[in-house]
Amino acid sequence: MHVGQFKRPWSLNSASNIHDPESVSQFLNISNVLISRTKPPKQNDLKVFGLLLLFGDRILKYLIATRKTLSGHILVSWDVEDRYANSALKFTLRSEYVLDGNCQKVQNSDAKTIPLDKQVRSYELKDARPWASMAVIVSAEDSSLGKTDHIYKIFSTHETSPTEPPQNVRIVYIQANSAQVTWDPPPCKGRGGALVNYDIEISPRNAQDQRGAWILQTQRDDVSITALKSFSQYQARVRFVNANGEGPWSKPLAFNTSQSAPGYPRVLYNFTYDDISIGLFIGYPPDSKGRIDQYEIELRGSPQGLSQLYTPVNGTEYVIGNLQPNTFYEIKVRAQNSAGWGAWSRTLSVMTKEEIKPIPLALRQTGANTTCIQFHWAPPTKHVDLVFRYK
Repeated sequence: MHVGQFKRPWSLNSASNIHDPESVSQFLNISNVLISRTKPPKQNDLKVFGLLLLFGDRILKYLIATRKTLSGHILVSWDVEDRYANSALKFTLRSEYVLDGNCQKVQNSDAKTIPLDKQVRSYELKDARPWASMAVIVSAEDSSLGKTDHIYKIFSTHETSPTEPPQNVRIVYIQANSAQVTWDPPPCKGRGGALVNYDIEISPRNAQDQRGAWILQTQRDDVSITALKSFSQYQARVRFVNANGEGPWSKPLAFNTSQSAPGYPRVLYNFTYDDISIGLFIGYPPDSKGRIDQYEIELRGSPQGLSQLYTPVNGTEYVIGNLQPNTFYEIKVRAQNSAGWGAWSRTLSVMTKEEIKPIPLALRQTGANTTCIQFHWAPPTKHVDLVFRYK
């Protein structure tokens, strides 16, 4: 930034205007530096030279502001060029708050003007507001030569722990296994210091996800949460963290992930009624990801290449009939919910029973007349329980 870019709001031959209530703000606005500073220094010792505006012959060499160990105490130090080391200089220190923290214009600047002794090269400011941006201008006047010089610095006062939580925590988008959460920063004054990171705590709220709470960290004002369980309930809360510690948590935000296609069901076991039927018990998918609407059964077997689908199957018991006796079949099942069809189950191999043909025994004639013949037989020795009638 070149000195020639600035217009002088006061006379070069007089320092009186620097004491006017608006002079510090006017000085800073002309230098176009005040708002450009968005991040306070991270180190306690702010030994960075202040911006020097040279009007005519330079008197002041540098300006340093150091945060002391005792909160609220700032040591302001400066020095003059060698040729003015023995001059009878008059110093004035002007302090004014310009921002709450590093982001919000102050309501009360609390401007102060402090005349200083001729030989002093430092001054300790006391009871400075916590977490504020302060502007300090040191003016030097050589009354014998009628020359004046000014140098200023903007610095951050001591940080404190955050006192307010992030605001307006909300969901940007949500899917079956992920969600994005965003929020607004705490009010500037409630941050207590520069952001180190945000903590985001995610907690499962139902039995679908058995994990405990976990914490993500980011320096952004949003975060993507992954590895969630579908069709599950969670809650998220956020806190602001600075170098002094963690702030309070925001109010919990509850949200539900959406459904995804279900996992594969389990075919628990099969049973047979006769030699041409197979019965199935279908187990609910361990990862149902929502309410199951229906099942579908695929059958492969005889004749070679046969493939047949049975749908919809509205229940967990099903009997496949009209099969061939003593025949090998492969069966698998899949489930459907509102998100679509899930994966097929493992294949179940089933052999139907041998053909069942109950045969009556000892058929013989036991009587006759002119219009009919009477027969008698013994029941079958096997599968008699399957006999429905004789023909």
